[in-house]
Amino acid sequence: MIDLLILAIKETILYVLVSYGIYVSFKVLKFPDLSIDNVFSFGAIAGVFFYTYTQNILISTIILILASIILGGITSSLHSYFKISKLFSGILVFTMLYSVNLKFFHKPNIPIDIDINIFNVLLISLLFIFILFLLNKTFLGKLMIVYGDNKNLLKELSINKNFILFIGLSLSTTLVTISGFYTALYFGFADISLGFGVLISGVAGILLGDIIGNKLGLKNDYLNILIGVIIYNTILSIVSFYFLNTYIEASDLKMVSSLILITILYINNKNSKDLFGI
Repeated sequence: MIDLLILAIKETILYVLVSYGIYVSFKVLKFPDLSIDNVFSFGAIAGVFFYTYTQNILISTIILILASIILGGITSSLHSYFKISKLFSGILVFTMLYSVNLKFFHKPNIPIDIDINIFNVLLISLLFIFILFLLNKTFLGKLMIVYGDNKNLLKELSINKNFILFIGLSLSTTLVTISGFYTALYFGFADISLGFGVLISGVAGILLGDIIGNKLGLKNDYLNILIGVIIYNTILSIVSFYFLNTYIEASDLKMVSSLILITILYINNKNSKDLFGI
């Protein structure tokens, strides 16, 4: 059982930033960005590409953040200026990123020789969660919440709603790409399919945290997400430990993830009308 808990905690450390990134786009901005899977892969591949040329993790991280801001700008611009729906904006970026990710090394899998442990990833995750927490307390953070709740109010305040969306999606994208980059560093390779399924897992963790938070009377979204992600990864670890290679194969884990999310959605829909109010 201790081994299962350790595995769940490792998975949480590696992927928790994805859930916080989804939280920003889905729950705060009410913008269902469906590009998350390939954004994660972009973070892994682009980050490793930058590291290959700089041989410096800090510089690579800074460049990746700048690239993430551009990527967030593309998604927001498709919706704000090209008047494409939120869903299709994400889908279009998801599709384009598949080709972009292959351009970096012209192959789907890239090994990397670097020694980074889970505690390094934990420090990075805590740093970005802390930055997100501080940002949420600022005027800009409040404006992102207003964007999701009532965009017309921003117009009355003479604030450019398109700029707020750009900031929010850039932040969301950055959290996901950073998670992808440091996951790749920890595993020792970047793969074009590394992000496959992270959207499902991230949403499942958030919803599970919401359900548990409501039951326990917890009002802190950041804490609820963390609890939800840990419990989700614990469930997945138990399934992997007891059933993998006996009743199910490794390729079935994505289906298991989807079934877990279906269950969570069913429970959630009994208590609320829509997913994240979207």
